[in-house]
Amino acid sequence: MKVGLDLNQPKYNSHKISFEGYKPVKSEYGDREYEFNYVYNDNEKDCYLEIFLVDKDKNGNYFVTGDRDYQGNKIPLQNFTAALNGENGQSLKLESGKATVVDLAADYGIAPDQAFAYHYVLKPKGMPDGLPEYKIDYGNVINDIGVTGKAHDIYNFVADRASTVSKGGAMKLILPDINNVAWIYDKDNNIVPNPNIEKARKTNKNLVNKIGGTLAGIEKDIDDGKLDNFTRIITTPLFTDDSISAHGYWNKNCFQMALSLGNINNYASLQRKMFAKGMNLVSDGAYVNEGLEGVHFQHVLRWGKKSPYFNWFRISGLEDSPLSMGVFGKKLNHVTHRVINSKYDFEPQKDGSIKIKPSKTYNSKKPTYIQIYDDRLVSAESLSEKELLKEYDKLLENNLDINTHNDSVLPYSFKINPDTYMKNVKLLSNFNKNTKNESQKIDMYSGEGTRAVAQFEFFGLDGKHESGFETWDANPDIAKLNFVPSHNETQKLKNIEDSELRAKFKKELLQKNMEVQDYAVSSAKYWTKKTNDILNLYVAQNLKNINGKSAQQIDNEIENLINKGKLPEDLDVDKEIIRNVLRNRYSLSGTDTEDNYDKAILQGLMNTPLDSVEVGDDIVSVLASPFMTKRAIKADQIGVSRYDMYVQKNPHLTPEIAEAYKNTDKLYEKEMSAFAREIIDSIDASQPANAKLKDSKGNTTPYGKYVIPHLTSEIAKFAIIKSVAPDAPFKYNSETGEISYDYRALKKTSLL
Repeated sequence: MKVGLDLNQPKYNSHKISFEGYKPVKSEYGDREYEFNYVYNDNEKDCYLEIFLVDKDKNGNYFVTGDRDYQGNKIPLQNFTAALNGENGQSLKLESGKATVVDLAADYGIAPDQAFAYHYVLKPKGMPDGLPEYKIDYGNVINDIGVTGKAHDIYNFVADRASTVSKGGAMKLILPDINNVAWIYDKDNNIVPNPNIEKARKTNKNLVNKIGGTLAGIEKDIDDGKLDNFTRIITTPLFTDDSISAHGYWNKNCFQMALSLGNINNYASLQRKMFAKGMNLVSDGAYVNEGLEGVHFQHVLRWGKKSPYFNWFRISGLEDSPLSMGVFGKKLNHVTHRVINSKYDFEPQKDGSIKIKPSKTYNSKKPTYIQIYDDRLVSAESLSEKELLKEYDKLLENNLDINTHNDSVLPYSFKINPDTYMKNVKLLSNFNKNTKNESQKIDMYSGEGTRAVAQFEFFGLDGKHESGFETWDANPDIAKLNFVPSHNETQKLKNIEDSELRAKFKKELLQKNMEVQDYAVSSAKYWTKKTNDILNLYVAQNLKNINGKSAQQIDNEIENLINKGKLPEDLDVDKEIIRNVLRNRYSLSGTDTEDNYDKAILQGLMNTPLDSVEVGDDIVSVLASPFMTKRAIKADQIGVSRYDMYVQKNPHLTPEIAEAYKNTDKLYEKEMSAFAREIIDSIDASQPANAKLKDSKGNTTPYGKYVIPHLTSEIAKFAIIKSVAPDAPFKYNSETGEISYDYRALKKTSLL
């Protein structure tokens, strides 16, 4: 049997010809139905649909199952509706020129989560018993023809029956950094003219600089109607917290926005405007790796094998030597460094030695960083001793001096132990003092000097090369995440003679594989839910005055909102659907909010990812660890929420993390729940009788099931921010109901 996953084509044919393929749709009652189409010459042929059940073998491969005839051929499922009408229920004739709608549950008895297979049968026009031809769509295929020698043994199979992207139309790829840079956001998230536009206009793009575009440029293009001809916008990564690169592919934390492009409030504003225009947003991403400034990778650089993230990456040789970060250019002529929040002041002397004395400006409650940079691309006198350099502000006279990755020095920063740095400077000072040849003495701020002093317990900085950890496609800026055991790890396992040690190492590796996969899947689920919440809230705010109105009045109100540009023109809602919703005859997906009011609050708090809160990187690296955040240790736990695992008595806990994790659960159960309940109770008390969040029996009302998750996510974020930065200011937008913070200030917070 041959099972093909056609990764070069969409699973469903929605990106191909719009009238071909398989597509999920909803009826006016909200039931999931399916449209089947196939392009054929209806002057010569009739087209029939045959549907089959599938199953999985022990290797996870799908195969067609079900009854067989006397010749061993697989018999298609019976279409109950067609059979009741006296038709051949095994072959459903497609309607010519339009989609044939099928209710898989009612017509074939196929459960909503059940996989199935299908193919099309073309027969000569008006000759049901004529010689058949078997056809399939693009997508996932089971092909048994080579095994059975029978032409009909080829099928499309559908394993994932979630909604698919079915909107056709033109797409536009946008790189936010270079798109409409004339506009930026101000501190209040308003779109304003870019005061540095002249600098941007004179800039030539290279591998290390930024032009300065943000999501504001895309928003302004939408406002001005420049994107009206597109139904989908595709961008380079937004959800990576990568603000060092212009492209965003060097993931830092996939639960947060890249602040150089915009914050979470800017993202919400963009989504609302795109939705109103009937547009979708697709953000690219490469979640199989992490940049050198990644919160998990940096934790390894700080703590080595003690870090819970050590086996998230493929690291070798750390016992023998520190990891080598290939961050310098091949030529060191213009490489230099600076130390932010230095514990000591360093004064180079004429003899090459370096005078060291305590710094009067050192703040022991803030971290110390070493930052490298290209001294040609920034005005050194403009740099603050307390602030990291975020981007370069100068151009080279010869643009081709920075032409490749090997010519480039990004302003990377690494948290360091200031005493280790001081010891390195002492060693360099002694070397210079004992070297009689002046030409051999090394300036501590030169490229060679920077390399000499930037060597620490678990890492050191060096030229462009790959060393000590596996990178993505030999790119030294990207550490590959350990999704599955590598060949080297498999060989290492075989070389461990002690069976108990071998089993322990294997268990740990597989556990870390699961944690990494859970991180990636959970981040994708977070952004999907976040976007859904943004749009649901937006629609609810626009339809807030429809209580008590008839289906016709609501339909008129929706039409009015469409005309005002508040809702999309192609909104698939009509009076019949509205009437069925009002009569509770429409199958709404609803929410998974708990019935019990107290449990609903706890559920909402627990399901807000700790690593989505925009606090300092070292804080996030602790919050994101399996000691505090739910991370899977088995495949069936991947993507499962913290609350669901809590209900199951936390089967993912291992002995080393159990105590800390359970203490975090207690924090949710007591302090955070009490804090959230006080707020939500006060809101509920002010609500009219038809909009209460809980009923007299202490249960969550249907309305509360939608509202409480929105409230608890904001309360959880507020509580964490206030615990880290009690004086952190925030702003409330009365129009959108959003709370915003000074995210850049919050990112400067630290465990220290």
